[in-house]
Amino acid sequence: MTVRTEDDPAPSEVEYTVDGPTPDVVFQTIARNLEYLDGVDVIGRREPVRRSSDSNSRCGELLAVFEEPSVTPWSLEYKPHGPHGALAMLVGAVFALPSFFLTLLLVGVGYALYRVEREGAVPLLTRTRVRVTVRGAESTEPATVTATCTTGVVVDVDSLADLEWPLRRAVVDRVREASVQLPSSAGSESFEKTFFRYLNAWRIRSPSADVELVETMQAGCLEDEESWRAYRDTLLEWAPPSVRDRLDERRCDVRSDLVGVFEDVDDELR
Repeated sequence: MTVRTEDDPAPSEVEYTVDGPTPDVVFQTIARNLEYLDGVDVIGRREPVRRSSDSNSRCGELLAVFEEPSVTPWSLEYKPHGPHGALAMLVGAVFALPSFFLTLLLVGVGYALYRVEREGAVPLLTRTRVRVTVRGAESTEPATVTATCTTGVVVDVDSLADLEWPLRRAVVDRVREASVQLPSSAGSESFEKTFFRYLNAWRIRSPSADVELVETMQAGCLEDEESWRAYRDTLLEWAPPSVRDRLDERRCDVRSDLVGVFEDVDDELR
């Protein structure tokens, strides 16, 4: 077994040789053993196939995620009364009221509510994207197993529904920015952009809709290594430094888990 580790943000790589009957059997056994681990979900698989028509070498791939709660939450600045203040200002400014004083009062109260800012704690998960590749001949020669691991953070969707509505919507907007790789707008949004973002919050008030949206966007980022690392890097810009410190430790834990799985598979198939 060889373990190759590069500095963050590059992925870590674990390589192991398994003595199994065929690459197909090794592949199936690894997939089954991974699913037995707590906090691990196999989200994609490509069964072993011949690499070319004139070769007896076969190759298959598994895609799995390892998750655990992050110790430090993401402290996100948001406007707790942003949607209410934005709506009050819009009504006062656009719709003429019988009294100018009432119009001015509505705009003033709305602006006062809108200006209030607060920091909210957003629960995070450390998530490691693992791609396991099994290569070997169709004969009884040993199969080579390579696992590439990239560790980052994601929003804990199971806790998202418990957040108050304005904070939840702020989280959704940030995840959307990160998932489409927009430039970081933390602390630099214009008044107009922020205003309409909170005004649009009235369109979606359902916690389940926000949870589904964030879950879909974060799952989409796992489809390839480049998208996952881009999303991970953006969230880490906003997360506390202690979260990044934890990633190195978590990556070592995942490597140890993978080595344990490969050793168990090797013993099982001997």
